[in-house]
Amino acid sequence: MILKTFFTISVYFFLVVVSGVCAQECFQPILANDDEIYCSLPSEYEEVNHTCRRQLQAITDELSKFAGTGLGDFIAVPITTRDGSTLVNAMTCPLRRKIWIGLEAWYRLEQRESSLAYMIGHEISHAYHVEPETLVNAARYPEERQLLAKMNDSQLLEIACDQGSANLLLKAGYQPWEIIDAAKFIAFQSEPSDYQSVSLSHPTDEDRITLLSYYLLGR
Repeated sequence: MILKTFFTISVYFFLVVVSGVCAQECFQPILANDDEIYCSLPSEYEEVNHTCRRQLQAITDELSKFAGTGLGDFIAVPITTRDGSTLVNAMTCPLRRKIWIGLEAWYRLEQRESSLAYMIGHEISHAYHVEPETLVNAARYPEERQLLAKMNDSQLLEIACDQGSANLLLKAGYQPWEIIDAAKFIAFQSEPSDYQSVSLSHPTDEDRITLLSYYLLGR
C-alpha cells in the first residue's frame, strides 16, 4: 500500500452520520496523521476500553495467521467519537499494525461475526502493497472489466482490499456465499440513498458487492 503524508483511512461504513471513511463512503474522507514513522487516530476519535475488544482481537488474530509473514501482529482497538455521535466504521494504521473498529460497528455486527471478519480482513489487507491497476487485467468478465475501468486508483485499492479480505476469509473456512452475504449485511446498514453514494476514495457499496461477487463466484 502506498503511504502518503496523509492517507485516506479505509472504512466500511454504514450510516450517513459517519464521515467519509465510513461504511462505504461518506463524502469527506477521514484522514489519519502519518509522519512516515507512525500514524495516529484523528483527534475527533478516541480509543475506548470495552469488552468487545476480546472478540475483535480473536478475529484479528485468526485472520492474521493467513495474511503471510513479516508484518507482525495486528492489534484491534475499539474507538468512538469524542462528541458522542454515531460512528460505524473501521480504519487501520499499517505502520503501527493497529486496526481501529468503531464501537457502533461492533454493536451492529456482533451477532454477525462473518461481517466483523470481513471488515477486519479488509483493514488487514491495507497493510499490503497492492497494484490497483492489475485488477482490470485480472478481470474475467467484460462487465467486471468495464466496472473496474471507470474507477480511480484509490477506488481500485478499496476493491483490492475487498478481494484481500475475501481471500483471508476463504482460508479461514468461510464459503464464497457467506462472504458475499457478510459484505451485503454491512452495506445494508446504510440508508438506501447512502447505498448508492460514491466518493473519490471509495466506490459505491453496490459496485463493491457486484465486483466481490464476480471475484468469488468466478474463481
